[in-house]
Amino acid sequence: MLSRFESFLDQNFPNWKSLSDDVLNQILDDFVGSIHLRIRHRRCTIYGVPQISRNPKHEYWWSNGHLVSIASYLKREWAVQSNHPSGPYVYIKKDENSLYPIDLVHHIEAETDEEIQERQQLEKKERWDALISVSKQITVLGRKHGYVKDLNFKNELSKKVEKLARRMIGITLNS
Repeated sequence: MLSRFESFLDQNFPNWKSLSDDVLNQILDDFVGSIHLRIRHRRCTIYGVPQISRNPKHEYWWSNGHLVSIASYLKREWAVQSNHPSGPYVYIKKDENSLYPIDLVHHIEAETDEEIQERQQLEKKERWDALISVSKQITVLGRKHGYVKDLNFKNELSKKVEKLARRMIGITLNS
């Protein structure tokens, strides 16, 4: 049984399976147009900051350790549903460790009160998850250098972890 997206492609671009990634990306871009998109429900965020894309064709996804373009990815594993009449859109993060690498997107004006509440709950959870992750990194560095409380951030990696931790604590406490 074909997915809704495969049916959409079959109906509008019968030869889509034989097209190269670049050609299919260009056709989809011309057909869909460049519109302002946002993630619906499980939004892709990096430490609480929404990642918004105007041109989804430029995004990539990790598959078995390799970066794959959207066109290659959707040919094999597309699992997105969309009610938008001109077809579905997808946002795929470049981050291999993304909590929500792929999801449904829609026009930013179409968010309901229920969606706002769900999004805020998910964003809060994601901020806490990120904070816990950073605290674990700090603990590991602390053990490596002796004591967490006396941890002296000397190298660049340690400084980045400290900066990220301070930022995450601020974001979490202010949310």
